[in-house]
Amino acid sequence: MEQRIRELVDKLNEYSKAYYVLDAPKISDKEYDELYDELLRLEEQSGIILPDSPTQRVGGDPLPCFEPHTHIHRLWSLDKVRTREDLIDWGRRVERIAESQQLPKVKYALEYKFDGLTINLTYEGGRLITGATRGNGIVGEDITPQIKTIRTVPLTIPFKGKMEVQGECYMKLSVLDEINKTTDEKLKNARNAAAGALRNLDPRITAKRRLDCYCYNVGYIEGKKLETQDEMLGFLRENGFNVSDYLVFCDDIETVCDEIDKAEESRPHLDFLIDGMVVKVRDFATREALGATEKFPRWAMAFKFAAEETTTTVRDITWEVGRTGKLTPRASFDPVELAGATIRHATLNNFDDIRRKRVGIGSRVFIRRSNDVIPEILSAVEGDVPERQVEKPTVCPACGAHVEHRGVHLYCTNSLSCAPQIAGRLAHYASRDAMDIDTFSEKTAALFVEELKLKSIPDLYDLGPQDYMGLQGFGERRINNLMAAIERSKDCTLGAFIFALIALRASRHGQQQAQRQDQREEQDGKHHGAHAGQVGHDGHLIGSGGGAGDGHHGTHAQDNGGHQYRCGYLAHAADHSLTAADPQQGEHGQHGQADVGNEIGSEARHPLGAGLQAQKGRENHVARAEKHGKQREANHDDVSDETVFFLHNSFSPLLFPNFASHAKLKYRVSFFS
Repeated sequence: MEQRIRELVDKLNEYSKAYYVLDAPKISDKEYDELYDELLRLEEQSGIILPDSPTQRVGGDPLPCFEPHTHIHRLWSLDKVRTREDLIDWGRRVERIAESQQLPKVKYALEYKFDGLTINLTYEGGRLITGATRGNGIVGEDITPQIKTIRTVPLTIPFKGKMEVQGECYMKLSVLDEINKTTDEKLKNARNAAAGALRNLDPRITAKRRLDCYCYNVGYIEGKKLETQDEMLGFLRENGFNVSDYLVFCDDIETVCDEIDKAEESRPHLDFLIDGMVVKVRDFATREALGATEKFPRWAMAFKFAAEETTTTVRDITWEVGRTGKLTPRASFDPVELAGATIRHATLNNFDDIRRKRVGIGSRVFIRRSNDVIPEILSAVEGDVPERQVEKPTVCPACGAHVEHRGVHLYCTNSLSCAPQIAGRLAHYASRDAMDIDTFSEKTAALFVEELKLKSIPDLYDLGPQDYMGLQGFGERRINNLMAAIERSKDCTLGAFIFALIALRASRHGQQQAQRQDQREEQDGKHHGAHAGQVGHDGHLIGSGGGAGDGHHGTHAQDNGGHQYRCGYLAHAADHSLTAADPQQGEHGQHGQADVGNEIGSEARHPLGAGLQAQKGRENHVARAEKHGKQREANHDDVSDETVFFLHNSFSPLLFPNFASHAKLKYRVSFFS
């Protein structure tokens, strides 16, 4: 046990120095508190208290580069609890002591526990004489020039007696955002930014941080007697000090707990950091009677909120592929409890984000829940050296296709057969705001792509009950419900239909890149066959495809931009920008070619005019040499048909009024961006 105590003392002293003296924390507050509590428990059990134990002092030693300042009155630290039950137990003890000493009924004052840097202001003759850090509660550091840059700290006050005032220096979250927008080196968080500014030897640097200060206590005063917490705060306001508007009085400890719950709910809306609430006995005479232990006053307690920030170790970083082909890094780390939830993963923005935050495999990193919901890696611990650096991927982790760098992000160039992209498009198409296919989740989409080999959205409408048999989690009831939901999706609103089509839109940039690659391959003799269409400036297919056996266009249909630009069954509608070539006419007619939608773009009178292509012919398979020397053969029928709809009910009257009598005509529709 003594060995463990020695180990804990050494660790906590190291962490305390890094946090308070060097402004380079190595662990989170939560982890420090857990180690501190363990040490306190072992000391109580064994009776062994080492002379350098952190339990014997409130704070850290003063910085040697600042002049030491001895406080007139000791600055107390507060004992802390984390549960409603522990807070009620403390209140009951206070009330029993008060009752045993025949003191007035205990009433409580509730305030914010600010997460900044505590300062002690000394005034004499109405002037600010000294501003100092708390230090160890008895001796702090003289930082008067830095404190004078804080506009919410008065340089002169009406009261002429000598007194000490405690407050909390902090940086507004809005100010932090403004500063980070204009600097290359981002500030990690508001608390560290405030602490670093006050301990900067150049007051001009401090002034640029635009710090604020809330004052909350008069530790020492000459010539005036203050009797209650609200009287004291009123006195501070009268003398020009910045005092928080939040002050709640409660007649019992249960009411205190209820008010803490309300305060925690409003916490995300504050423009400054709080990490808990402070409960104080309202009456000063009762405070004096209650007294203090060697470390804490008995008349106050800090209630700590669930940790918003902690540290953990990164074990792996993988790359996930989204619907658009974008690769996003995802960090896996040792599980941590954060804001009431167990966190195991966090998403990083991109590869540049990994480098900027110095994250690698084995890195010790700071984790927080952004807006109390989304886990976020802030940065690696200062001085941490990872076991292994993260390499930028050159091929898609899902399909092995080439990865290209666009702006700050990486993209898989294989939009047609990359499984996660297909699953993402299916999930979007079936989502509530789109076709609203009930019970069809992202997990379901991934399962269908993997097990049923779905390659496009039309495949979803071709599935029958037999296809679902044997799938994990699919019983008779679920199969029937899903099929019914798919059938209902054929009758939706125009807005939902258009939103669903986003899932069908290919990346314009990806098409253009693939087209340029195709051209280079042609020049190198690596590609044979003709183009099956030309891509216009708006990304829509505007040309005619090469027919099978057409000597002019070659024997193979061109895979242009990574897509087979071919659509199926033709319907004639000249009034709606759909013109059909007679199969027996024209250069391509003898090969079964029919072009639809020649009035694509500005002349099209209906929204789908620019996206409809129809042809009676069937092109052959496409063989394309990939950059990495791999041959990929894409079956035209399997991968190029983007979707199949029965444009009936709401579709037909809205989009094709003249087709109202042909509500069950089957269309094969392709959309490109």
